[in-house]
Amino acid sequence: MIPCLRKPVVPPAEALPLEMRGRPEAEIAYVKRIRSASIYPAIQNLILACRALGLGTTITTNHLRCEDEVRTLLRIPEILTALP
Repeated sequence: MIPCLRKPVVPPAEALPLEMRGRPEAEIAYVKRIRSASIYPAIQNLILACRALGLGTTITTNHLRCEDEVRTLLRIPEILTALP
């Protein structure tokens, strides 16, 4: 199982609230920082469920070394990104 997230979409600067329009890069950094906040607890629950079934799991980032090949092999849509 390879959990994936939708790639973050940051609206154009003119669509941001007035107080944020002058600093869209701060909004991009914020989105990148919090984007996996909800998926990691879900992954932990999957790990626990697998353990209860006698299955082994591991969290790895090795797929990032050949991300394009993995994306093609598993048919991961371009809109998604595998977790780093």
